[in-house]
Amino acid sequence: MGFLLSLLLLALLNIHTVSAGAAIVDPAKLPLSTMGKHIVDTDGNRVKWACVNWYGPNLPDTNVVGGLEYQTLEYLVNSIKHLGYNCVRLPYTVELALEDPPVPLESALPVPPLNANPDLLGLSSLEVFDKTVEALTDAGLMIILNVHTSAQGWCCQLDSDEGIWFTPEWTYAQFEQSLTDFTTRYLSNPLVVAMDMRNEIHDINNPDRGDSIPVGWGRGDPELDWYKVATDLGNKVLAVNPDILIVVTALCFGMDLRGCKDTGAVELDVANKLIWTVHSYRFFTPFYDIPLMLNLKDYRDLAAISGFSLVGLLVIFIAVIKTTWPSKKTWTHSVVLTWAVMGCFFVPISYGVAETLKETCNTWYHNDAKNVPPIGIAIFLVPLLGYAGWHVWQWKKVEEKDGSTVLELSNMTGGGTKESADLFKGEAGTSIYTMFLLPPALASLLFFGIMLFTCMVWSLFATTPMVYENHHTRMWWFASEEGKGYQAPIWMSEFGQDTRDAYWVGLMKFLAKEDMDWAVWAYYGSTRVEAIPYEHENTTMPETYGLMNKYYNETMFAGLEGGDWRIQDMQAVMGINPNANDIDVKGCSDCVW
Repeated sequence: MGFLLSLLLLALLNIHTVSAGAAIVDPAKLPLSTMGKHIVDTDGNRVKWACVNWYGPNLPDTNVVGGLEYQTLEYLVNSIKHLGYNCVRLPYTVELALEDPPVPLESALPVPPLNANPDLLGLSSLEVFDKTVEALTDAGLMIILNVHTSAQGWCCQLDSDEGIWFTPEWTYAQFEQSLTDFTTRYLSNPLVVAMDMRNEIHDINNPDRGDSIPVGWGRGDPELDWYKVATDLGNKVLAVNPDILIVVTALCFGMDLRGCKDTGAVELDVANKLIWTVHSYRFFTPFYDIPLMLNLKDYRDLAAISGFSLVGLLVIFIAVIKTTWPSKKTWTHSVVLTWAVMGCFFVPISYGVAETLKETCNTWYHNDAKNVPPIGIAIFLVPLLGYAGWHVWQWKKVEEKDGSTVLELSNMTGGGTKESADLFKGEAGTSIYTMFLLPPALASLLFFGIMLFTCMVWSLFATTPMVYENHHTRMWWFASEEGKGYQAPIWMSEFGQDTRDAYWVGLMKFLAKEDMDWAVWAYYGSTRVEAIPYEHENTTMPETYGLMNKYYNETMFAGLEGGDWRIQDMQAVMGINPNANDIDVKGCSDCVW
């Protein structure tokens, strides 16, 4: 019966996946522990996490995992397994754990949250969570519990109170209680293998309220030192279940582990139970988010536009110089053009400076990072605009002196005078447009032309896997280094993408090359319910990184031959299909960079 169900699921999913995925752990060889940079079973054999995030219990208006409105719980669990994953990161909230809100009969979704699961109707949100855990572990899938936020709702706005582990509505003690309560709740289920204690910690800086709460690492503050809090709460979880793994997130939205260089690893009372976790998105990575600012897909588009624009500008530039540039130049022209050329290189550099500031957790969204590019542009553009304004003003003086609108500084049309030409150091026959407006126009053309060219050259470097690898090695991968006091396995518990661009390919190769544990965001359909910030209203939002379509009956991009390209690439990393989509991950040591 189970075999027939599997065949039916594969046909319905229409994903053309293979029959094997990441290795399913043997329950007889649990609990898990760590050895160096790897997770291992009781025999010391590597257990690699290839997980998917399945959210929904953390969201208002649903309070249950996504997909139950269109498919049965059994179907959804089996589809996760058949896609090749061996574990699930399952978010919940302090509010869910302590208040057990009801599952609403209606929501902002087109159909009620439990529409396809009448057997779950009447259960509370915690009881549905229990059923979800049971179904996943019955299928042999490992579960990593994750305290996503304190209150029900979407996370991770830069000014959100959810950046730390207590909020004005939910206290530190309640956060601690949610951890120990859920640890106790699933104590008898050995496939609930880890507790991810908090999602995407970051400073809180809310200018509208005047709040500023900096998160620290190793400062000793009992409330705001994540190193101290993680140590204290990790040990309290282990006191309830000494077999469970403790997952500690990096600061700054899961991007910065550098503090552990000074403190060493979180000191847990049970040895070999610590896992570091990090997140990676295209907009988290320096340089990759610049095309997004311009509504472009990636640097290839930026490079193409830059190249065509530069050629066009150079043609215009040469043509104008050839025909109209004054034969008698002033020193101000040279100064302004030199200033423009400097700006062409400084402006892209200022974006790089802003990205560097983002890499420091305490300045991730502060004004010093936000304002660097505008200031960099203003430093060079304002003098150019002033120069243009000065020429316009001089033009007006010529008009006033001659008593008429003057087009030339000669008497070719009878409008200008020799005295006017002498006054402004021009030559007879020199057009007013040439004398007063052409220099700043050329300076601006040169400014933007070289800036585009710089971006084009930059794009060839910024999107190489080397840049991605260097950035992540500097920020967190160093913590996997052998022989260091801070060494622990590093689990990339969130990443996602909807475009197969240089970032995605570089990420896949990095995961393969370093043989990392990971969890993709997310097993979810094309829409989700999200609260509108600061308004008491929920609405449906697109889930751009969702793996499934709206009805969860096939993957979002299943129209491609062989299935969804994201599934193919992740299967390649799992080792199922080593050559999928030209990602060479065979043996990892042979990865093409």
